[in-house]
Amino acid sequence: MHELDPEAPGESSSGPGWPAAALLLLLAACAPAPRAPPIAPPVVPAAAGGARPEGPAAGATRYRVDPARSEVRVLVYRAGPLARLGHNHVLTSHALEGRVLLAGTDGCGRGEFRLALPAASLRVDEPAARAEEGGEFAGDAGDVAGTTAHLLGSAVLDATRYPTIGITGSAERGPDGLLARLSVSVRGGRTELTVPVACRLEGGLLTVAGGFGTTHAALGLVPYRIGLGALAVREDLELRFRILAVPDR
Repeated sequence: MHELDPEAPGESSSGPGWPAAALLLLLAACAPAPRAPPIAPPVVPAAAGGARPEGPAAGATRYRVDPARSEVRVLVYRAGPLARLGHNHVLTSHALEGRVLLAGTDGCGRGEFRLALPAASLRVDEPAARAEEGGEFAGDAGDVAGTTAHLLGSAVLDATRYPTIGITGSAERGPDGLLARLSVSVRGGRTELTVPVACRLEGGLLTVAGGFGTTHAALGLVPYRIGLGALAVREDLELRFRILAVPDR
């Protein structure tokens, strides 16, 4: 199992039940060019395929996600011959909710989770988040209100009809560390992903963090483009998450 330092977000992570993925979803609006964020570890590709949870094991310990101390972040990049006219975007949310079950007595070794992220909770280009990402995200963020409307509108997340992004799954140790198998529900579709995660259980607080790359297509979404792709959103995107959960008594 990977150990995670809550004060040092830089490991690939997500213990027993991590949204990771979750999160995922956020895509959209204007365009990009990836970089490594401060809230998680190196971004790694997510593998296709996942497994749904089989139900809590006897003696499992239940944890509740603390939204205020958790964050989901998505990096979206510009593309196309006229990419210089677009903007890269940082999407963040501090509204992730849900429960995590740690099975047995082996700490972060095995777990199951059920999480929900309100689509409308996504914030586009908060100054602090853009400053943390730096590089390709420095400078003008463009029309934030317009980007937000497009993200939540019918062309992307369709938040009116599908207000919640759901993530369920399980996590267990593999030969190369902890793996989370996720089932992500975005605007009525379902995507299965397997991503590496890391977690730490200390003083009753469960900390999970991770980062991975995926694509719009994998999530059943179509990236924004105009002028036959002269200005577009890049197909690939990056998701990072840092989750803190407390005992659910």
